[in-house]
Amino acid sequence: MSNSLSALARLVRLEHTIFALPFALLGFFWAHGSHLVEWRKLALVLAAMVTARTAAMAFNRLVDLRYDRKNPRTKKWPLVTGEVTVAGAWTLFAVSAAGFFASALFLNETTFLLSPIAFFLVTGYSLTKRFTSMCHIAVGLALACAPVGGWLAVNPTFDPFPWVPFLLAAAVTFWVAGFDVIYACQDALFDRWNKLHSIPAGRGVHRALDIARGFHVAAALALAAVPFVSEAGWLFWVAWAVASVMLVYEHSLVSGGDLSKVDAAFFTVNGVVSIVFCAMVAVDRLLNSVAVVSG
Repeated sequence: MSNSLSALARLVRLEHTIFALPFALLGFFWAHGSHLVEWRKLALVLAAMVTARTAAMAFNRLVDLRYDRKNPRTKKWPLVTGEVTVAGAWTLFAVSAAGFFASALFLNETTFLLSPIAFFLVTGYSLTKRFTSMCHIAVGLALACAPVGGWLAVNPTFDPFPWVPFLLAAAVTFWVAGFDVIYACQDALFDRWNKLHSIPAGRGVHRALDIARGFHVAAALALAAVPFVSEAGWLFWVAWAVASVMLVYEHSLVSGGDLSKVDAAFFTVNGVVSIVFCAMVAVDRLLNSVAVVSG
């Protein structure tokens, strides 16, 4: 049983939930403002995030199975080796999907009504590589549901800062698209030979890395706009500066002639960016809320 659970966790790369989960929490706490945290809603947001991402990753591995079997980089993945059966992966997908819709239902009417759109985005991106090199933006949009969903779980009206969740979503979109382009550089030749679309396959690795840098500049600019449409303190700018430096460091790890550190750039650095940025901004929001209550 433990081996089966481990294989399922590796199938969906459960640990990578860390990329989007902090931004869902950021949207959640920002929408709360100075109000007391509703722990029931927080638990439901966590459940919705984990189940949505699990369903999305299971679906991704299922629809890409024929490519994963041919790709040397993915030949040891659980669905390819048989550690997880196709039936088992579909079962995981169905259970996770049910969990996501149930979580959305128990949050509020708005989240439930919008849940089919969110589910379409988080699962549909898996198919975009077959017809557009903008599949990286599709991945970004899927994870961009996190801050908007976290906000809507608390405040379906977007008041009093209607631009904040959308700027956070834009930042997540370009941030994720940027590191997905870096990750896709590993499969540039494979994608080209198998008529799959990606920016590295279509533009080449060197040009793709330039585009990834552009995406990350756009992400930084979207985040920088947040204080101008909401209440944000000095700690927000510290968090922004730290995240920006980490993104610069991420790009220093890879080059067109050396992709050996892609895993470090993709997994380690992006995990640190999401956790550190969101933790610091959450503290900033808490300090601002305390100041408002005191005032």
